[in-house]
Parts: sequence; C-alpha cells; structure tokens
Amino acid sequence: MVLPKALEKICVRAVLKGGAIASRYFQTEFRTSFKHSTHDSSSIVTEADLHSEKEIRKIIRGAFPDHAIVGEEEGGFDEGGYTWFVDPIDGTQNFARGWELHCVMVGVALRHKPIAGAIFFPQLKKLFHASKGGGAFLNGKRIHTSDKTLGDAIVLTGGLTSAARAEKFLRIWPRLRPLVAGLRMSGCGYDLALLAEGRAELVFMSGIRPWDYCASAVIIKEAGGLALSGKGNSWVAGDLDFFGVANKRLWNEAKKLLL
Repeated sequence: MVLPKALEKICVRAVLKGGAIASRYFQTEFRTSFKHSTHDSSSIVTEADLHSEKEIRKIIRGAFPDHAIVGEEEGGFDEGGYTWFVDPIDGTQNFARGWELHCVMVGVALRHKPIAGAIFFPQLKKLFHASKGGGAFLNGKRIHTSDKTLGDAIVLTGGLTSAARAEKFLRIWPRLRPLVAGLRMSGCGYDLALLAEGRAELVFMSGIRPWDYCASAVIIKEAGGLALSGKGNSWVAGDLDFFGVANKRLWNEAKKLLL
C-alpha cells in the first residue's frame, strides 16, 4: 500500500514539469493537429501537449513502474489498481490561442476512487494539490470550499463542445437560473479550482473524461466539498457526469433541481 501523501508528491512534481514544458511553448510558434475530422475545440492537440505528457509519464514510471497510466494523448487502461490520469494541458484551445487560462492535471485513483492529485496553472503561478486525508492546498496554504447557500452561489460549467453536453446544460440551467447568483464558463479546470478555494459554489459538467476530473475530485473533497456523479453518488473514474458542490447544505438545496 502506497501512502496517499507519497502519491501527492509525485503528482506535484509531474504537474510542475508539465507546466514548465507548457511555458516553454506558450505564445510561440508550434505544431497543432486535431484528433477528429470536425476540428472542434475538444480535439485540438499541440506539440506542447505531447511533450508534456511524455515527460509526465517518465516521472510517474520512475516512481511507480507498476502503476497504470491513462493520458489524454497517449491513452492507457484503468485496470482497477493504482491508475494515474494525466491531462498534459487542460484548456488546449485556450493555450493554442495564447490565453493564460490553462493548466496541467495529474490525479491518482485506487480501485477507481480518486486519492491524490495536483493541478498547476503555469501562467497564473497557482499550484493546487491534495491527497486523501491530508487536506487541500493552494501554493502551500490550506484551502476550504465556500459555506454559501444556493441563493448566493456562483455556478460554473465548462465549454459546451458537443450537442449532448449543451442539451444537458439547457435542461439544468433554466431551473437554477432564478435561484442562484450567476453563471460563469472557463473552458478548462479553472472552474474546479475556483470551487476548491471557495470562490464558487457549484460546478456541473457532462461528457467528461477521468483525466479532467480525477485530480479535481480529490482536491475538492479534501477542501470540504463534494465531488459527485450525475446520479449524486461519489464520483469515480469512469463516471461521465460531474457535480462539484461547495457544501452539503447547498447540495441538499440544489439536488432536486439537478438529478
């Protein structure tokens, strides 16, 4: 059994390395391609993504050679043991357009349950990290989710990059709109980071991948919030919908509108 804190340390080391690589390419000329023929924002890949994931995998393999790795660019399989989920640059469209709002995310799950993770925003100089039972931190300072109720809640959601995702958003948002303070979209993991540090109260996303949410889930939980599936259970790697909630009282107010 590996201590979660030991996993967290490697997560931090990995995202810092990935962030250094992203910074080297940021706002320079680099190669860009697309995973899908549609050329939509969810399919863009830059050489920075590929380089970042390659170096992150080296760090993980050097520390835990027997663990599984699943990355956005190189793939892999969650075999149910220790599995590392790597998003070498989250918000690649932002990155490719020269926007500062992008990050590197590395999370670890054991039997599909997130137990350690780190997120680094290299241009914002913000490093989030946590592990099970150890609390959540931003640049070394402990963070906590908000205690606000639904009426004061800021709601966040990611880019509506597919028809199915937009449909779910349009089903949920009209119910929430009269009852909350506002809605924001960031297009990358920043929405989840804002929730963890107490600057927003509710995040919902659909059609997700585990490398986007494994690290965020443990950071939110260790900060005092809830990381839930689309059915209201604790989120695990493989769930396609995600609710991040600041506190239990808010969830009790909102869940009848969301589920």
